[in-house]
Amino acid sequence: MTRDSITYQFDYEVSFAYELGFTGSYERAPETHDIEVLSIWDNYEDKPLTGCEFDSMANKVEEYINDYLNEL
Repeated sequence: MTRDSITYQFDYEVSFAYELGFTGSYERAPETHDIEVLSIWDNYEDKPLTGCEFDSMANKVEEYINDYLNEL
C-alpha cells in the first residue's frame, strides 16, 4: 500500500494508506479504492483524534480521500 496525507477542511491532517482501484473503461465499471485511514490530527486543538471521534471522522473523510485519489 502507498501512504499519503491530505488536509481536510483546513482543520485536520489525515494520514492514510491506499491501493488504487481500477478506474473503469468502456467495458468495465470502476472499482473502489482500498483506503485505510491511519491517523487524523486536529490542527485546531493540536492533538490526534482517538476512539469514537476518530471512527466518526474517518468515515466522513474516506469519501473525500476517494475523490482525491480519482484526480491523481
